[in-house]
Amino acid sequence: MSRYMTPAKVGLLCLVKVYAEDNFTKAAVVPLLSLIMENLLPLEATLQSSGQKAGSTSTTLMSQAERALGKIPSKYANRSVYDLFLAEAWGLACLDSLDDFIENMSLLVEKTREELIFERDNQIQPDRSRRLGRNFPLGAFVRKAQLEYSKLQFQETAELFRGFQQLRLSTLQTMTNEQRKTLQGCLDVDILGVGPELSKKLSAVAFRHLESPSSEESVLNGIDFERLFEFQVSQMQSNGSRLPDAMRKQFKSIIETGRRLPSNLIHYIKFLDSWRAGDYSSSFNHLHRYFDFTMQKRDRSFYQYALLNLAILQAEFNCHSEAVSAIQETISTARELHDMDCLNFAMSWLYHFSKTFPDDIQEVRETGMLGSEKENIAFLHAKARESESWSLLATSYLSEGKLMLQNGDSFAAAFEALAKVSNLCMKKGLDKTFATQTMLYVTALDRSGVSHLSWLGCEVFETCYPDGGSVEDAQQLLYKKALMLVSQGDYETALDLSKRLCREGLPLKCQQQAHMFEGIAKFDYFLHQNQFTKCEHILDELKASAVWRPDETFMINIREIGFFIRKGQYDAALDLIEQCAASTRQETFDVVMQVKLLNLKALVFEKLRQPERGFSLVMRAASVAFRSRFLPGLWEAMGLLSSVLMSFREFRAAVDILESIMPQILAYNDSELKARTFSLLADGNMGLAGQAGSDRHLRDTFLEDALDSIEESLLYYDAVEDIHRHNTTASPSQHTLLTSPQQAQLSYSSRSPPYNPTLKSVSEKNEFMSIENLKTFDPFAEADEEPGDSKQTQNYIHIRIQQRNGRKTLTTVQGLPKKFDQKKILKVIKKKFACNGTIVNDTEMGEVIQLQGDQRKDVQEFLVDKDGLSLDAKTIKVHGF
Repeated sequence: MSRYMTPAKVGLLCLVKVYAEDNFTKAAVVPLLSLIMENLLPLEATLQSSGQKAGSTSTTLMSQAERALGKIPSKYANRSVYDLFLAEAWGLACLDSLDDFIENMSLLVEKTREELIFERDNQIQPDRSRRLGRNFPLGAFVRKAQLEYSKLQFQETAELFRGFQQLRLSTLQTMTNEQRKTLQGCLDVDILGVGPELSKKLSAVAFRHLESPSSEESVLNGIDFERLFEFQVSQMQSNGSRLPDAMRKQFKSIIETGRRLPSNLIHYIKFLDSWRAGDYSSSFNHLHRYFDFTMQKRDRSFYQYALLNLAILQAEFNCHSEAVSAIQETISTARELHDMDCLNFAMSWLYHFSKTFPDDIQEVRETGMLGSEKENIAFLHAKARESESWSLLATSYLSEGKLMLQNGDSFAAAFEALAKVSNLCMKKGLDKTFATQTMLYVTALDRSGVSHLSWLGCEVFETCYPDGGSVEDAQQLLYKKALMLVSQGDYETALDLSKRLCREGLPLKCQQQAHMFEGIAKFDYFLHQNQFTKCEHILDELKASAVWRPDETFMINIREIGFFIRKGQYDAALDLIEQCAASTRQETFDVVMQVKLLNLKALVFEKLRQPERGFSLVMRAASVAFRSRFLPGLWEAMGLLSSVLMSFREFRAAVDILESIMPQILAYNDSELKARTFSLLADGNMGLAGQAGSDRHLRDTFLEDALDSIEESLLYYDAVEDIHRHNTTASPSQHTLLTSPQQAQLSYSSRSPPYNPTLKSVSEKNEFMSIENLKTFDPFAEADEEPGDSKQTQNYIHIRIQQRNGRKTLTTVQGLPKKFDQKKILKVIKKKFACNGTIVNDTEMGEVIQLQGDQRKDVQEFLVDKDGLSLDAKTIKVHGF
């Protein structure tokens, strides 16, 4: 295999000769030069050949020449410039003519300065036919081709000529009849003198290779192979992918032929492919061979990159201490060699590693190599600008925006970082950061409650930029889309998307993530179906792996907490919540984690029918969510707050809160959140119906609203296929609406949880009289009665007190004997105790006296006093809060 010369290069020399002889019109200058330069540019030629099959490069050259020059006339009659090119190509009738052709190409290049001085001194007439400058592209190409051709061995020269014969064979049908007659059916002039019969036999033997397709060896040279290897390395590094199966077979066949190829690239490609495949031992073996090559060649220019890859490999397989040692040596070596690109990348990797595994980086922090997070990002900004590492600068901008979202800082500053990244990518042509950029954009929109724009961002990336990032980043973005489908109850589409992404040839890490997201989708479905055995099996599989990032681990823990709550194992749920909160570090802190844990803890107390214990938790979660603009967490906290208010019988405040957030929740794609909010709204409306009193129209309005909310709640629970919540929501609520309106509040308050012995002591402590467990007084509720003793309760006179809005109190007198005139009694009490009051009529309980303020003691004394009604004290019951 030649280092530089190929059959296509010989064809380009023929085109250069056609250009130098100037036997064409001016109209052919631009197309001819464009054709030559298009095939001489190394980068474009390599990129074109890398995506095509072997042999397509030469064929492309001949077809390009026919398309570009076939219709351009030359100075000869009835002949185009393409005919001149064919004449030059077919004029190389033997190997000797090829030697003469390449040797005589120097006559087209300008002479050297020494030769020009010699001609001037000896008064030799200068040759005006030399048109190619020595340092111009065409002249440099001719001189390099002559030099590389002179280095070839005879066997390599013969292979080059045979390849050129196969190259021009495709143009045989386009030649004129006159040109074909000159060949006399033969491809080599040396066979013409042996006679026609023997000439045919010799041609069949000598040119048997023309019947088989051209091989890579005759089409590509050593430089092309090196560039092809380098291109594959860059693609594997930027995309984080493995070698395709077809390319792996081609590389294997190329290596087995024994060609002179760069050993470092071969070992490095094998290392990358083994690493992505999860073959730990083979990847280390090939990486150490790469180390040996760098040390054997005494070339330390690759040594720091080998160390960098070693650190990444160690971290990939959870050998964190070894990874830290390797990255420290990488930084030291890069500083010693003044390799700023490697140094900046190593510092960036160390920063992200410290964010993911903060416990394994304490020794480095003690040395002072790493400062605070903002200091590290500022350092990366400065170094990236100094070295013009635009990809590193874009990554640092994205890290800055992500840090702002995690800490709950300004949303505007986070979007400003996104705008900087977009501007930088457009100016510098960075197309490998689209996935990370879109992921940050989608996350920010989802946290702000604009889920439809978040979904649109995923759709735009999948449609327009499927290759705009590494395989892992693109997969993360599409799994975000799958989780959105799960939250809407579209489990089938989400699972199909996960299975479609989990294709063969993906790196091991991507396959593990695909397994995790598929397990999460199945877990959510089985949990809504109350299939706890399958849920436990999935949880065991997910928790058995130790390769998850902190955010992925938290995602699994959140579902395990929901699993415990669903089963009624509240002790285990509280323990896991405390464990997650204790394991949170400053480096891995995220306001989303904090808000979710606070809401889950408050939800546990609500399930235990002690929502007042979660009041402080809910208020804290709402404050953090509002400050950080985490709107879904804020809505969830507001729903829990409304539950707390309903436990205090503050139904109006609870309904007002729920109605204020309902429009935004309906615009958010989370069916379970919608169902829960509608369920709480139904409870609030039923409570208001119970407090409506004798206003039948108002009571019916509240009950109709409650029924509508129940229907909407059931609709969204059906969307996520939640069987348990569907049943527990429908039965009590419909039963409440079917009973009398006066029993609406009693039916609501009678929904008690199962007995939990672990919180018995806590319940006993909450039985004292305080404003925290204050319950609103219902003047029509029958209190302090034994079952089956309804007739006896009519003989009692009940004096109760009600506190409203935490300040105003109201005293009610109920059950006075009918022989007394209620209006006269009210008039005497108002005059005697200087208070305001009124009488409320009820269809069941009759007339009820309501007095302003706490008048219980005065009313009791008036009822038993001789100057008053002189009633029996045993028939009077005074109630507290």
